[in-house]
Amino acid sequence: MVSTNCYNSNLSSTYVFKGFNDTNLYNNTFGQDVLTLAGFTAKTQGFMIINPVIVNNTFASNVPDYDGNLGLAWPALAVNNFTPPIQNLLSQFDKPVFSMFLERKGSNVNGQVGGLLTLGAIDTQNCDSNVNYAPLTSLSFWQFSMSGFSVGSYQKTKAMQVIVDSSTTFLGAPTDDLNAIVSATNAVFDQEYNIYTLPCNSTGLPDLKFTIKNQVYRVSSKEYVTQVLTENGSLCYLAILNSENGFGPAWVLGGPFMSSYCNIFDVGNKQIGFANVKHSGF
Repeated sequence: MVSTNCYNSNLSSTYVFKGFNDTNLYNNTFGQDVLTLAGFTAKTQGFMIINPVIVNNTFASNVPDYDGNLGLAWPALAVNNFTPPIQNLLSQFDKPVFSMFLERKGSNVNGQVGGLLTLGAIDTQNCDSNVNYAPLTSLSFWQFSMSGFSVGSYQKTKAMQVIVDSSTTFLGAPTDDLNAIVSATNAVFDQEYNIYTLPCNSTGLPDLKFTIKNQVYRVSSKEYVTQVLTENGSLCYLAILNSENGFGPAWVLGGPFMSSYCNIFDVGNKQIGFANVKHSGF
């Protein structure tokens, strides 16, 4: 079943057709329309319209409420040379910054607030005032340098390029770091699901520790271990995938990392910051 919140260009009097995406497997189309977000309005926002049938068939089993992606990265990643929403709205912000807080309550299927995206300011309701910043090393993804990673007795001190990505529910790790996590948690690879599983009653699991600008950020097992229900009962697995492909960032810091801290995206100063969360959803 396709969500009723999906965009329908046929019902919009301000929609402008911008061509076909011929290189895409599903032959999606490009369009332009008015975007209103949190009281800010972009009169000419370009975007790609995804075939809702394909989206439903692809995501129905695990993301039934999927309505699309709102790109928060830099123009270099935008399709069809469109201006991304943040850059389109930036001149209306009080400050060229936005922040993201992800509530740690799990599923929001019962209408729970899943977090807060604050445009033009830093979220002071959920985020501590002490923010540690790291300069961006590329204006594509929100990419920066990390100087070390450790888990249990394993330590790696090495400069690595990493990104934060709110559209990724997993962490993406290099092979050696992933192997260290698997060893430290006694996880076992499940060929059926293509993930690393572990008993749901596992205790004493170590924190993942990331060193960024001389600051250590911890991600607990409450974040990097996910529990789901299957036909055979509960299944717990590491929300971590192998991201090593010979190019691109070494680590992708997705949901488990981003929900552990407040994330401040400083567009004006081309830097990203992290702050402690004032309260926990647990």
